[in-house]
Amino acid sequence: MPSNDPRVEPTTHWTVGEKYGFGTVCDHESTDPSRVWYTLTEGAVTEVRFPRIDVMNVRTVDFLVTDGDGYAVRTFRERRDREAAVDRTTTAASDDALLFRQTAEPTDDRDWELTVDHVAHPEADALVVDIEFEGDGYDCYVVVDPVLSCHANHDIARATGDGLLARHEPPAASSAFESDDGDGVNVGLDIAREGPATNAEADVETTVLERSTAEDGRQYSLVAHHDEGEPERVFRDDDGRPIDVGLGVASADGFDWTTVDHREGSVETALLGEGDASQRRERAAGNVVMAGRLASGDATVALGFAEGADDEAALATAQRALETPVEDIRTAYVDSWRSYLDGVAVPDSVADDDDLLAQYRTAVMVMKAADSKRYPGAGIASPSVPWGTPSKPTSRPTTATTTSGGVTSITPSRGSRPSVTSRAPSTPPSTSTLASSARTASSRRTPSSTAGPAGAASS
Repeated sequence: MPSNDPRVEPTTHWTVGEKYGFGTVCDHESTDPSRVWYTLTEGAVTEVRFPRIDVMNVRTVDFLVTDGDGYAVRTFRERRDREAAVDRTTTAASDDALLFRQTAEPTDDRDWELTVDHVAHPEADALVVDIEFEGDGYDCYVVVDPVLSCHANHDIARATGDGLLARHEPPAASSAFESDDGDGVNVGLDIAREGPATNAEADVETTVLERSTAEDGRQYSLVAHHDEGEPERVFRDDDGRPIDVGLGVASADGFDWTTVDHREGSVETALLGEGDASQRRERAAGNVVMAGRLASGDATVALGFAEGADDEAALATAQRALETPVEDIRTAYVDSWRSYLDGVAVPDSVADDDDLLAQYRTAVMVMKAADSKRYPGAGIASPSVPWGTPSKPTSRPTTATTTSGGVTSITPSRGSRPSVTSRAPSTPPSTSTLASSARTASSRRTPSSTAGPAGAASS
């Protein structure tokens, strides 16, 4: 059952490590580079990163299709233990840039189709999503699941006439939730604490919500506590200040309707479960979700980011990004990668084989995308969280190949274009194979463009 009680936080998980695409502007040598990275999985954008490649701020961006009469399906395939209601594909939109296109259509006889193109803006800290939706009698919503500054439970979200806004505010800065009278309530949950519900720390006010006794006679308690202490801040900038991110989501044509809610709240449950938009919330706090109904079938949406938890500045960034025609954004993005590839040596072993050459170029671009733009030579081992808890149990294997590093190989199809089609079985080479083939080019690059070592901490 959905809960309206902010004390009951849903369990937070990172999304799947299965990646079908990876993108950022190739401006690593610029003095003012774009600071946005993103990955793709089945039917969704995942783990949008800002202001560094190791700081994730959005769990997923996907779409909800409804008919207003109880039908509601999402493009993101999070549950692998259920029969798929949507066919999803991810294909490369360019053979010389990390540019991808995703499509979705129903598996039954319903008649709608969604096509989505993504591109990081070269001149703004923004991700631009170009959408084409066809389906008479259906509505399409964009659904954003923020995890600002890599924390899921400390976000404040707002739905306005201009768009959707969210900011990260840790408990010490402001209350994570509000009671009916507007007073702040910072809440944490300890589950299955053995023994009586006692409080060993004097500055924590504790309330026992429920007690139970196990078969072995030991007592367990569900305990809520109000903690005024300063939490440990893991992600900090070069000056040691915590990274607090603001997010703004805008549509070029505006949204017909917007809402926010805390995860598994009544508004989110009604909308995502039945397509019911009769309820709406303008503000939510904690582990939040945001949604906006597209005003037209052809729409362009931007996610803007800003530091200092400045959601208004982030929304302004998104709106400025939308002032540039999508084709111009895409052209500049592709040019950044073409310029990089022009300086990469191609081994004789792949130069005369179109398929191998496409695979080699893709591998080189993925390695470069994982590099830090601030510290040459630094980077991340994988654009995913392979060590995180899976979002849902998977009862059967998926058709895509995932390596031990958590990244699905991006494989070239026949005709030299890399592609991953999530509905078609395939056996692509592993990411480690792609990386190995790319090392030849890495050794011939100039020091300023050398890919960073796997697992480097600075980014």
